[in-house]
Amino acid sequence: MTKARLRHCYAPGCRTGYAGVKAERKLSLFSVPKDESSRKIWERNLHRSDKALEENCAVCELHFEDRYILLDYVHIIDGKEVRIARGVPALTPDAVPTILPNAPKYLSTKLPPKRAPRKREAPTVTGPQNSKKACTNTPVDEDFESQDDVHDVSTVSLKLENF
Repeated sequence: MTKARLRHCYAPGCRTGYAGVKAERKLSLFSVPKDESSRKIWERNLHRSDKALEENCAVCELHFEDRYILLDYVHIIDGKEVRIARGVPALTPDAVPTILPNAPKYLSTKLPPKRAPRKREAPTVTGPQNSKKACTNTPVDEDFESQDDVHDVSTVSLKLENF
């Protein structure tokens, strides 16, 4: 029989979900990952030595950066981005709790901002890159250049002999 999910936050010093604690707004609680390796990462980031992080535990939204919390469904319709509010916020698959406001500052890990993908331009060939290696004014046999009947190495060697 599985245990019921705890309705309060697992993070040290956090009072979200406890009876008698009034919040300005209702905060979402997110269940911990079922994957053992991800759960170990969460446990290491939460720095709680008195209690193990189990599958039935939860962590509130105060401990996640905004980029990890999905508040909207995003769809592209006719080339336009359409956002529809989610009924219940969700976490991205790579979400990790990194903010611990009720703990010493050195325990909170500030992650670098997520970089936008670089835009790559198509390479343009303007001329030889190294003038010493560039071959200029090389005569080309027009007969060799115009024929596309090269099928194997022997045909190429015959054409080179005649060149």
